[in-house]
Amino acid sequence: MPKLFEGRKILIPRASNQAGELSTIIRNKGGNPIEIPVIKITPTKDIGDLDKRIRSLDTYDWVVFSSVNGVRGVFERIFAMGLGVEIFRSTKVGAIGPATAKVLTNYGVDVDLEPLKYVSESMVAEFVNIGVKDNYILHFSAETTRNVLYEGLTRAGALVTQVSVYSTTTKTESRPMLAEVLTNNRIDIITFTSSSAVKGFLELLDGRDALVNVIIACIGPITANTARENGLDVHVVAKVSTISGLISEILDYIRE
Repeated sequence: MPKLFEGRKILIPRASNQAGELSTIIRNKGGNPIEIPVIKITPTKDIGDLDKRIRSLDTYDWVVFSSVNGVRGVFERIFAMGLGVEIFRSTKVGAIGPATAKVLTNYGVDVDLEPLKYVSESMVAEFVNIGVKDNYILHFSAETTRNVLYEGLTRAGALVTQVSVYSTTTKTESRPMLAEVLTNNRIDIITFTSSSAVKGFLELLDGRDALVNVIIACIGPITANTARENGLDVHVVAKVSTISGLISEILDYIRE
């Protein structure tokens, strides 16, 4: 079977510690992945509030995680406080996306609810379907969030607390690296796996001439909307918002 990525240079702008799986798949399919860390993940500055919520998990009916970064950030604090997975024993847990659910499972947490589509809107729909009126729900989120979960669950009658676990900021020190890569390479495809990666990439980008005839591929509709809102032509949007779903959709596009 021919390797459809053979000889293609694929730029992966995202957090430096999160590009491994995507790069590995691309490399195995004959492509040349080029990782550029355009964003950095930093713990919330309000550690006191986060720790307070973690210690009071048993007062909530549901705890919701919407990202892998949120899970890791919470468990960093759990372990720092000398606590363990047992603090989840009296609350149910919701997770958006299989990657988020997998990390929770690896930590020993049972996931009670996953939406069919890996976006906040689908999670809200799942909660509305099971009924959460007067339920206390804790959402561990990024500092900057779309507030879809908070607003949707509040409308459904839930009592929602949203607490920041981490912030995502542009990795400005990567600007020279990005400029060098775009100057010295003919990039065939750029993959975006989050809205923050789109924004970080564009903030570091010096002009858009290097994007002419480049395939722009996004992991899902939210990321694609962010790209379009910022003036990018999006060619590929994964129907299933996972790394494998993104790869599959890119390959289908190339085959056409």
